[in-house]
Amino acid sequence: MHRCNILIGCDQTYYDNWSMTLLQSINYYNPWISLHCHIVNPKNTLELDFVNYTYEEKTFINDNSKIGYLQAVRFLAADKYFDNTQYVLSLDADSICTKSFTETQFLDLFKYNTVLQHPKDGRWLAGLVALGPNNFRKDYASLLMSVPIDNWVFGRDQDIMSKISDTYKFRPASKEWISIGKNGLNSIFLTLKGKQKYTKKYLSIYQRYIEDIKN
Repeated sequence: MHRCNILIGCDQTYYDNWSMTLLQSINYYNPWISLHCHIVNPKNTLELDFVNYTYEEKTFINDNSKIGYLQAVRFLAADKYFDNTQYVLSLDADSICTKSFTETQFLDLFKYNTVLQHPKDGRWLAGLVALGPNNFRKDYASLLMSVPIDNWVFGRDQDIMSKISDTYKFRPASKEWISIGKNGLNSIFLTLKGKQKYTKKYLSIYQRYIEDIKN
């Protein structure tokens, strides 16, 4: 059983387009950490030998419920596949790792419940969430499942995050750890939000890090 883990969740398309590169970048800089990828509706998945994979098949009644589920599925996986002795850092699949970090740095994220916060409006985002040895992950998963999946909508993961932020006294993730878009030059992780993934201005920064790990 691994003490320190990074978890992502996605469908096959996201895995092919984003998640493989994220996992490769983390392993490139931090081969000591355990990586877990949960894939919904896999199809001919090219597995990386340094990643633990879990899979599920899921049918959705509409795109709203599908997107809502894919956004939140990693938090269900965190509750299902990890016990409370394990430290689990959940990341958005469309992120990239840019540098190494130590176990001490990693565990510091779990002294509080560290969560990415929007730099402008203060919303809690699911792009980086530290799920430590407390009831956070179980309560989060339980609240997600309190409504039938067919009724899920875009942003359900963030809506639930907001509801429990006071209970778990979230600490905003520092820019040492993660930044959004073009502001990631000094952060361990860079993540892209929404249309940034297809905007040359932001995507060029992301691509620069891909070139670094593949050279």
